[in-house]
Amino acid sequence: LRNIDVDPDRVNPVAKSSIWLLSNLGHSTYHALQLEASRRTRAGLAFDVNYTFSKALSNLGDYGQGQFDAHLDIRNPGLNRAPASFDLRHAFKSTWVYDIPVPRRGRVVEVFRNWSLSGILLAQSGAPLSILSRYRSDRADIPALTTLTAGQIQPFLGVRKDGNGVSYINAPQGTFLQAPITSVAGVLQRRMFTGPGAITLNVGVRKLFPIKEGKSIEFRTEAFNLINRANWFVNDASLTSGTDFGRIINQSNDPRRIQFMLRANF
Repeated sequence: LRNIDVDPDRVNPVAKSSIWLLSNLGHSTYHALQLEASRRTRAGLAFDVNYTFSKALSNLGDYGQGQFDAHLDIRNPGLNRAPASFDLRHAFKSTWVYDIPVPRRGRVVEVFRNWSLSGILLAQSGAPLSILSRYRSDRADIPALTTLTAGQIQPFLGVRKDGNGVSYINAPQGTFLQAPITSVAGVLQRRMFTGPGAITLNVGVRKLFPIKEGKSIEFRTEAFNLINRANWFVNDASLTSGTDFGRIINQSNDPRRIQFMLRANF
């Protein structure tokens, strides 16, 4: 074998071309604690509140039909197991409708009659994200190298605004990250970190003006994203992105929007 040109980086160093083995090895697990409370009171308040504490793990990076997901390291398939792209650790949701009570007597009875308030509140953790190298021509999803632990990297993460825009990874890419060489899978786990959480509050106000039996005028105003909070969408960070490393370029929700409606019911 002395005269055979071998490639020491290959699992089979004698093989001079790729050898493909396709198999259904994708595996995902989901565990969750779900709590829910709902009630309708005599005072005219109806609400539903639910909370989910969950964790989703998977060895897949792409869930599209017909997609292939290669091992990060064929010698250690366990490196692919990481939080799934749809993993949301905390999710809180609440809906409510409140019929404003009418005073029993007085001139203001008609003013308060047939008014109702409604709302939807959503608060949840951010989506997982990876810090990738993308320097290797053979693989685009190889995590970066670092000598720091996840706890030491965490202080560099957080939404921050400056003259150049909004960023989430607040450190130059060369501060603690390096690109792995060929055949090295990196040390950071895929989707090891979590992006910023999201909070959305939508509120509606409704007033019904009865005219006669079966006919009425309905006035409604609705406010979407009432608190006008920006919920940021953070993509995977890439060491090849240069000065855009760790920058946020997308917002997952719209700014506050208020609309009015007047409708005749008959």
